[in-house]
Amino acid sequence: MTPSFPLIRGGLGQVLFPSVRKIRFQTSLQVMANGQEQRAAGRGVPLFEFELNYNSLTLPERNQITSFFDTVIAQVSLWNISFGAQLYDNLKFTQDNIAWTEKEPNLYNTTLNARQVANPGYPMPNPASIGQVFPSLSTQAMGKAFVQTQRPYGTDWRQLTTVNDNPTGWAYPYYWYGSNLGGANSVSGNGLFPPSARKRWRLQYILQDTDTVQLATFFIGMLGMWGQFNFFDPEDGTQHYPCRFESDVLELNHQGPNLTTTSVSIIECPGI
Repeated sequence: MTPSFPLIRGGLGQVLFPSVRKIRFQTSLQVMANGQEQRAAGRGVPLFEFELNYNSLTLPERNQITSFFDTVIAQVSLWNISFGAQLYDNLKFTQDNIAWTEKEPNLYNTTLNARQVANPGYPMPNPASIGQVFPSLSTQAMGKAFVQTQRPYGTDWRQLTTVNDNPTGWAYPYYWYGSNLGGANSVSGNGLFPPSARKRWRLQYILQDTDTVQLATFFIGMLGMWGQFNFFDPEDGTQHYPCRFESDVLELNHQGPNLTTTSVSIIECPGI
């Protein structure tokens, strides 16, 4: 039987705030000179990683966790933990040592890192239930009725140019996006260059649990940066498609009950 991480705080739970939960996929990505992409999903289910922070533990709690660390022999044996309402199995520590700091008399702090090595039978969300539009928030951020972002956020415009620098000091540039190599159907995947700059949005969030679940479910449904979806520009509401996540990892920083912070990056992509 797989051992479970010790219960602490009088048996109330196994995880304290703040702690970090990461959702990781594995996408192979090849980007062509004209911005076209070839993406392949290397794994059909997410693997989870954890940064578990324990502050002000009593001496018995410290000894309990240290004993567990020794029992599973650091990175050797598998174990499980309940994070919120979800049980995560097939976990391994990613460290060979456990370090404690006594900040106050008989109160100890440590940080443990673990990752999941397998996740068979994970209940993937139904694609029909998550749709193809980046989720809006249940909280009415930024004073708008339809909201996918919060402030602060950032927007990038990405061009593609080639510059031939001459020894005399002259430079001979050429632009590829929006050049005569483009066309009306550039975005549809016919091999032409895009007709204009490609956009990227850097989004930061402070979320309640309902929004955290919604965002995580959408990220999992997209298989990280493999799937593509619609995103509405927060400045003018213009719909951009296709877009995708720029990373295969979604890091959720659980700061306290019903409070999570995270950031995501979304980019326009000409498609698979």
